Amino acid sequence: MKYLLLLFSGLLSFSCNLREDPNPDALLTINFDQATTKKINTQEISGKLDFTFLQYDEKNPVGVVVNYKISKNYIIVVDIQQKLFVFKKNGDLFSIIFNKGNGPSEYVQIDDFILDDTEENILLLDSRNRKIINFSIEGKFNTSHQMDFSAANRLSKLSNGNYGLYQNAKYSAESENVFILDPDFNLIQTIVDLESNLLNKLPFEFDPIWYQYNHTTFYKEILNDTVFKIGKTNNKEPHFIIDFGSKRMPNEYYADIELIRKHSSQFDQFETDGLRESKNLIFLQTFRNRKLRYFLYLKNAKPPQLLDMGENALSSNFQTDINFWPSYIDDNETMYQFINPSDLTAYLEAAPDKEKIISSNDNPVLMSSKLLD
Repeated sequence: MKYLLLLFSGLLSFSCNLREDPNPDALLTINFDQATTKKINTQEISGKLDFTFLQYDEKNPVGVVVNYKISKNYIIVVDIQQKLFVFKKNGDLFSIIFNKGNGPSEYVQIDDFILDDTEENILLLDSRNRKIINFSIEGKFNTSHQMDFSAANRLSKLSNGNYGLYQNAKYSAESENVFILDPDFNLIQTIVDLESNLLNKLPFEFDPIWYQYNHTTFYKEILNDTVFKIGKTNNKEPHFIIDFGSKRMPNEYYADIELIRKHSSQFDQFETDGLRESKNLIFLQTFRNRKLRYFLYLKNAKPPQLLDMGENALSSNFQTDINFWPSYIDDNETMYQFINPSDLTAYLEAAPDKEKIISSNDNPVLMSSKLLD
């Protein structure tokens, strides 16, 4: 494991529109029509940039990362081969879980996973086999819990001790989107989103926005402008609104590919692709006219401000621009993103003064930077 410390700079912008609360004026609304065009450098919002090199196992190299989470003591990574790697925070390899199959201790696909509060057990969600499997942090099989849900693909531990499951309505046999399970994985509550009936008619694939911040689970369904949180009473509560503004394509157009093509020049195909939140910032990625765009919302600015950074992510300004956009923010307000080692090398080789990086393997490199107060 090796670290490379770099100056990290950046700023965050986001816009939100929420219309389901009885008192919408009490909710934060991020209005895209009011966005200010501005390019942000990472050092404006965070400290130095750290690179963590993951220990290499010749028999088990880490492939393309499809999911990862950071805890107090561990970096947990699921790659495209459906292997789950547990690394210590310094990058040392701790354990590997690779148990594909249809047996009681096996999985077909890791749709999602969580680490329990003790950091002693990992729960894997396998929608293909409709079960949640409990492994020890060392990779030993503990228990398996069968589920009745047909397409659950997101899992989180709620602040009240229960579990939250999200189910993709496009493939669901049920009408509900969110299921609340007690600590013994018994169903105690279901939640239905506003747009559920439209979602299974869409002619394209989609993923939900499902994330955690400050020990609370938040989610946003596609075509619904409201970002919800799952409250302590197991119900959904409006958190904020994303108002895509005057150029947003009406929902009914999304159900027909011909309508999308016909009206694409009249409206922006504006939908959330990624969402992360910290104490002071909201990071938002969108697809607009088939191009990825980046926005940063400053919660505590007076007045709050939405920054449109266009098609460019945050740049680190470390002798050359290293693109950075957090795909994960932990409880300590630290941002993370994986980068391909060859891409990292290319960035640094283009710098006027080349910085030496010693990496003996092809594992993805974890970039991180702690947000400033």
